[in-house]
Amino acid sequence: MNDKIEILKELAMTKVYSHGAFGERESRLKLDPDKFAEYIIKDCVSICENAIGYKTLTPAKAKAARETSSQCASAILNHFGIKS
Repeated sequence: MNDKIEILKELAMTKVYSHGAFGERESRLKLDPDKFAEYIIKDCVSICENAIGYKTLTPAKAKAARETSSQCASAILNHFGIKS
């Protein structure tokens, strides 16, 4: 795995509270799998949206490429039920 996965894991950590053996309140970090999945999906969507170098395309092709990447990104978000 690369550093990006580790960064997304850190972002998806949430604080969980419990009571210790002597009744004291303890906290620890726990990975929230839903948050982690959402971060991964949103990261993939950003790759889709930014993947094409529009400056190297003709204006008509650049417009079509932007529309296609936007539709792809929206389809991915909709597929997983995530609001942009």
